[in-house]
Amino acid sequence: MVYNNFKVKFITVLSSISIIVYIVWRYLNTIPVGHGWLSTTCAIILLTIETIGIFETFVYYYGANNPIYPELPKIDEEFFPEIDIFVTTYNESANLLKNTILGCLNLEYPDKNKVHIYLCDDGNRKEIKALAKDLKVKYLAREERLFAKAGNLNNALKKTKSPLIANFDADMIPDSKFLMKTVPYFLKSEEKIGFIQTPQGFYEPDLFQYYLCLENKIPNEQDYFYKNVQITKNKSNSVIYGGTNAVLSREALKKINGFSTVSITEDFATGILIQSRGYTCYAINEVLSSGVPPHNLKSLVKQRQRWARGCIQTGRRLNILSREDLSIQQKLNYISSVSYWFFCLKRLIYIIFPILFSVFNIVVAKCDIKQALIFWGPMYVLTNLALRILSNKIRTSKWTSIYETVLAPFLFFPVILESMGFSKKEFIVTKKDNKNGKSSKIWFIFFYSLYAIFTIIGLIKSFYWVYLYKEKNQLLTLFWLSINLFYLFAAIFFALGRKREFYSSSKGSNEFSGVSEAPEKLNKTRSKSQRTKLTFKKSFILLIFLSVSVIAFNKFCINNLEKLIFPKMNCGINIGNALESPKDVDWGMDLKNRYLKEIQEAGFDHVRIPVRFSDYTDKEDNYRIDRALLSRLDKHILYALELGLTVILDLHHFNEIMDEPQKYEEEFYNIWEQLSVHYKNYPKELIFELLNEPVRNLYPELWNTYIKNSIQIIREDNPYRLVIFGPYYYYNIDNIERLELPYEDPYIMVAFHYYEPNDFAFQGNKYHPGFEDLKDIPWKGSSADLDFLSNRFERVENFAKEHKVKVTLNEFGVTKEAPRHFRRLWTEEVRKEAERRNFSVCYWEFGSGFGIYNIERDVWDHDMLEALIPLPNKSETLKKVQMSKSRFK
Repeated sequence: MVYNNFKVKFITVLSSISIIVYIVWRYLNTIPVGHGWLSTTCAIILLTIETIGIFETFVYYYGANNPIYPELPKIDEEFFPEIDIFVTTYNESANLLKNTILGCLNLEYPDKNKVHIYLCDDGNRKEIKALAKDLKVKYLAREERLFAKAGNLNNALKKTKSPLIANFDADMIPDSKFLMKTVPYFLKSEEKIGFIQTPQGFYEPDLFQYYLCLENKIPNEQDYFYKNVQITKNKSNSVIYGGTNAVLSREALKKINGFSTVSITEDFATGILIQSRGYTCYAINEVLSSGVPPHNLKSLVKQRQRWARGCIQTGRRLNILSREDLSIQQKLNYISSVSYWFFCLKRLIYIIFPILFSVFNIVVAKCDIKQALIFWGPMYVLTNLALRILSNKIRTSKWTSIYETVLAPFLFFPVILESMGFSKKEFIVTKKDNKNGKSSKIWFIFFYSLYAIFTIIGLIKSFYWVYLYKEKNQLLTLFWLSINLFYLFAAIFFALGRKREFYSSSKGSNEFSGVSEAPEKLNKTRSKSQRTKLTFKKSFILLIFLSVSVIAFNKFCINNLEKLIFPKMNCGINIGNALESPKDVDWGMDLKNRYLKEIQEAGFDHVRIPVRFSDYTDKEDNYRIDRALLSRLDKHILYALELGLTVILDLHHFNEIMDEPQKYEEEFYNIWEQLSVHYKNYPKELIFELLNEPVRNLYPELWNTYIKNSIQIIREDNPYRLVIFGPYYYYNIDNIERLELPYEDPYIMVAFHYYEPNDFAFQGNKYHPGFEDLKDIPWKGSSADLDFLSNRFERVENFAKEHKVKVTLNEFGVTKEAPRHFRRLWTEEVRKEAERRNFSVCYWEFGSGFGIYNIERDVWDHDMLEALIPLPNKSETLKKVQMSKSRFK
């Protein structure tokens, strides 16, 4: 029982404040804008689900403060009215029904002649009619099952006349005092009572208690709703009619034309309609009847699917929000009751989204560990504490999450379909007398196991970053993945099941001289040693499952970890001679978005955009980068990202720092500080490249210092941004071993450039002194040529393996003055050698002296393009030539 005291008010106020602070922070600071449409979409979905959950929490808090516990009136026995008892059945066994009827016959009442018991058989069965005759109760049947249970009840309603009606499902055995503790409420002169709802109890452990071997450790799963949530609804007169274990006013039912038939479940709608006619309805928290829970997971799922669909159907068809005969408090409570069933969506999101971030690097919320502890931490602790206190320890966040995890995969599609208007009209009765209590486990275990495997992968990957790279921001992900794995293991443990012993349908009538003793007599369970043995068996199975998952992760993920954390980079192209041209010189190519579209359609997956930032900084204003340049860059980068291209932003042609490093060091760091802040919200597909081809006075030792310091600056705002850098002297392979890598940082990549032999690659190029007069120099791809190429790349590969770092060849190319056939051959062999060693490549360049795209004619060089992105066969090539104007013109 929740008492109205200072403790309740204090915890709800504190929790409410923490929730408001949290959700404001979430809306204002955590949406990952700039991380791509998928991240933004996921973030909005997550925030929407959280907002719905907060709405439900506030509705609950309102009812839990100053809750109403109706006091049972003292009524003289002579005033107790006549009452009809409806026991509804469709396909339940005679033995099961016999126990329920015996319970009804044992009900205490001042004048038992006023109690009329009706066995309402929608199956129209001879054996049930005979049972009614044997037990001397009235039998009602109908030939057509129109509107299922609601139709059955309405049929009985037409053939009876008592002012009060009690109804019980086929398995619900009433306590002998049921009528004495419910009927008096209707005799209060100052209130017009519509119905009194009592809890659903069970005389066997429910599935969660039994399958998890916790019969005496946790409450019945329905206790929280009937003993706590329903009581909070007394305050707003929005108690939910549960369809059984209730007493209703015939007058109220007549006002709404009988039990509602607007949905596949009659209860929710019937209660709403009665309350909308001005009747007061109460829930009491004393268990006055006990029944049989579903006996296997399949039956449980079908039951909850029916409840979910019925509730959503009712909410949609009764137009709750637009009804003028309901108060605001009633509307909010009913909407909360409907939105509750979307817990399946909420729980799957809470399971899947940490996987999306940890395994696939899809950002769903932008925050660091400090922010999470400040804003999320207090809210999480206080809401969990509030739930424990307000429910009087009947329910905790842990058990709510376990229940939701078990049911969520199988309610998701029914709930979504029902919400979209795809209704299921058939009423499926939950089987209560299944003899073996078993159902196929494989289908259920499959879903839990699938989620668990990915959760384990995410856990190991997150732990990998926390342990090896001290990545503290992964701790929150590690926390969510850990508790999700606990819930999933509990679900697997649950789905493995446990053979059930049954009592309800096998006991004879002599068991029930007083039915209130039934729960004690029927609650026979296995011994402690048997439960321990079963628990050990299930735990052993889960241990094997965990071990297999770890081995699978090690085999398929650890060895290819870069595929999980690095942006897509296989074959790219440089947008050279565009934004790296001097600011006031007109030799640069005009970069246009349509060129990016051409690149994407041709099959490239990334672009490198060299920019001469040093020409666009204000030396008098702390090296402030020109806003017009950044605006232009943003336009191109965002468009490229929208196309699905990875973008490398390259600080290019900073010639001054090569000659006077100390003089321009501050400007170098300042440029990266500005770029880091400006692009901090962009997705991981935007990569930073520190400085193209350090040479001259920027010696290896000094360059290593610049690498370390600039990465530290970038990490302030971009902890997961991939950063590229290369060795001294034009990214030359011969200096790659002189690089000092920041080993604590996993988000780095080493680049190298390859233009060897130089006289072949640079021949005829006027911008490379000494090569402008060279021409017709061949590269025949001889054994010696290929061995030389292989040896050079092997040196890079050895470095990459030794230092466990990813490598990219982000410049290689041949001038257009080289012999066409040899140019294509060299390009193809370099690309193939890089692919063999798992290097990504980025050709230099798009449309200038080394280019493969004719800007004047808007046409690709067919041969060069196929050397970089080969098609499967020649016929396919010709087909694409004809079909793709963007590729071959």
